[in-house]
Amino acid sequence: MILCVMPVLLASFGCSGRLHSRKLTVEIEGLSGAPLKNVEASVGIAASAARRRDVSDDDVQRLHERAPEEVALALQPFGYYGARVEPRLERRHGRWRARYLVDPGAVVTVRSLSVELSGEGRTEPAFTRLVKGFPLAEGDALWHGLYEGGKAAFIRVAADSGYLDAVFDTATVLVDLDALAADVVVRFDTGPRFRFGEVTFEQDIVDESVLRALVRFSRGTPFRSPQLIELQQALSDVGYFSRVEVKPRRDLAQGLEVPIEIKLAPKGRTRTEVGAGYGTDTGPRLTLKLSLRRLNRVGHNAELEGRISAIEQSASARYLMPSMYPSTWLKTVFAGYQKLDPTSSESEKVSVGGTASHRRWGLKETWSLRFEHETFRVGVDDGTSDLLMPGLDWMHVRADDRIFTRRGRRIRLYVDGAHDQVASSATFLRTKFEGKAIASLAPNARFIVRAELGRTFTSQFRDLPPTIRFFAGGDQSVRGYEFRSLGPVDEGGTVIGGDAIIVGSVETDYFFTSKWGMALFFDAGNAYSSSLREELAKGTGVGLRWRSPVGLLRLDGAVALDKDYDFRVHFVIGPDL
Repeated sequence: MILCVMPVLLASFGCSGRLHSRKLTVEIEGLSGAPLKNVEASVGIAASAARRRDVSDDDVQRLHERAPEEVALALQPFGYYGARVEPRLERRHGRWRARYLVDPGAVVTVRSLSVELSGEGRTEPAFTRLVKGFPLAEGDALWHGLYEGGKAAFIRVAADSGYLDAVFDTATVLVDLDALAADVVVRFDTGPRFRFGEVTFEQDIVDESVLRALVRFSRGTPFRSPQLIELQQALSDVGYFSRVEVKPRRDLAQGLEVPIEIKLAPKGRTRTEVGAGYGTDTGPRLTLKLSLRRLNRVGHNAELEGRISAIEQSASARYLMPSMYPSTWLKTVFAGYQKLDPTSSESEKVSVGGTASHRRWGLKETWSLRFEHETFRVGVDDGTSDLLMPGLDWMHVRADDRIFTRRGRRIRLYVDGAHDQVASSATFLRTKFEGKAIASLAPNARFIVRAELGRTFTSQFRDLPPTIRFFAGGDQSVRGYEFRSLGPVDEGGTVIGGDAIIVGSVETDYFFTSKWGMALFFDAGNAYSSSLREELAKGTGVGLRWRSPVGLLRLDGAVALDKDYDFRVHFVIGPDL
């Protein structure tokens, strides 16, 4: 017997073959893993018990009669087409007990597999890789979830790459029940590749040339969906708009050119923000911010901000000037005051300067020049520094969600320095790399890696203020150790920071509900002198995670493995990246 199958896989997450409601217990025996979970989600009487929904006696008997057929159907996506089900239903003391003994039988395997491409994109590496890497192969068990996932990958790549008319000429699974074998045929026609057409803006807020500077593609270049997502994010980030809608008008395409229509709704001209929080590094903290948007038609804006916490009091002002099309630069001038008083040091700093940033190679590149006058004390070192520091900063952030990230990364590399012959009291060159990556291991699990590497080249280290030195330890560094408590010490045993830093972290998060989860982590690192004499400090522990409206809440209990197993609690609220 030959069947032509259009499979649907209904996935759910459970781990028990025994389900209860107040009047009904359902037991499913003979299955485990994904097949059991799909049966529990697909079979009506099991789903009713799982939802703890009370059903009438007539409904129980009706659902029970349908259950064997539903069990057999729910097993087909896993290649089991000959399942046998022995149903039993009994009632005792006013409660129903339904029991299903399942023999799934032999699994159907893939006898032949044909995956072919046609159309303009048939030689594109993105598509040919999908052909070679199709998740089913001859001899494999016929798992329809893998088959559907392989098809979905073609649709996703086509949409991302501009093949907007791509279709499956053929997508069938022919099952030979007598031979317990399946023939899989997939023929994908990419169609032509579309290109970007004219970009139009619907708004009357700022000069259009300011917005066109944010468009990273030009008319006639190949259409790519990720570039539209980046444009929408860029328009949202400028802070002028409450709503940003970037819409490709396939229905208005001229030949293969797709017009891009952008609708923008303005935000208010001013915004006041008051934020409160707590971190074990900073203690209670309060932030006040005033944003003055759209000071003129060319999009200039300003920000005033103040911060107060147990270790920091600061105030700053910034004036931002976006460039006009075709330039993509954003220029900023700033001034600020900061007083820091962590355990290991004290400093008071006044700074002024400017930055100019734009996009290059998919990175945000920022050139800066700032002057800092700082009075400081670090252990036995104290003094006053004047530093005129040019700098260069590269930043790359990509995430499916910046607040709660399942897949994403943040990479930053910066270089700055000063010379004692150019309006500075010391000479140094500093470079630092910071990286963080988040991967989704499963719908409810994440894997997070973090690294920090830095080095300062100088012969005048003791003349540098603490804001230039490297320290380790704390919520965002090596957990289990106090904030900025790791690094070289002076003659009196006080941590004075180092001219190098190495920190690494691995973490696994598992969310047992949509909001709550647990974490297991291991951190290691230290700040060093150039000779790297200090030992690597290590900390490990477990944490609680809660997805709050303002970001992920992290409550960690960490043990300092190199400090007599001291225990510290770390508490942080904020976005992942």
